[in-house]
Amino acid sequence: TARQGAEALAAATLLCRNLNIKVPDDAYVSVGTAGLDSSSCLPPTWSPTERRALLTRSLFDGATYGCIRFHHRITMEYLAASWLSERMRDGCPQDHLDDLIFALHQGEHILRPTLAPVAAWLANGSKPHNIQVRERLLQSDADVHLKYGDPEQLPIEYKKRILNALSS
Repeated sequence: TARQGAEALAAATLLCRNLNIKVPDDAYVSVGTAGLDSSSCLPPTWSPTERRALLTRSLFDGATYGCIRFHHRITMEYLAASWLSERMRDGCPQDHLDDLIFALHQGEHILRPTLAPVAAWLANGSKPHNIQVRERLLQSDADVHLKYGDPEQLPIEYKKRILNALSS
């Protein structure tokens, strides 16, 4: 579906730290453009027509120098978190998610700044990976919920723990 494709592209842009996606347009050949190739980011079953249909949705800004970007960074971060949650439901080990989002330094988990918004979105929910991300965030960077994600979706008890952590 278009949603799954958007999630895959959002995850690719954040994980590759490249917000540009090349426009698959035969009429324009971009030389040296450092954008991601959507055909490499989307499942191989996607046809060029399906890729083009996704990339022309209002989810993306208009093309500039042969590349497009997600229109809103918050949407991209939410979609990337959704993609990661789906990987967790598919059986990805929890320690892989931990290693992706947190660095372990002298026995402490440190939130990777580039993935802080994604971590905040991943903290929402009741699955084991959501709970573990919440606990890691509380230990490493409790104020991330004041900047990113949707704190309204967090459990009330966890919100109390955030406030306690921030006030101490």
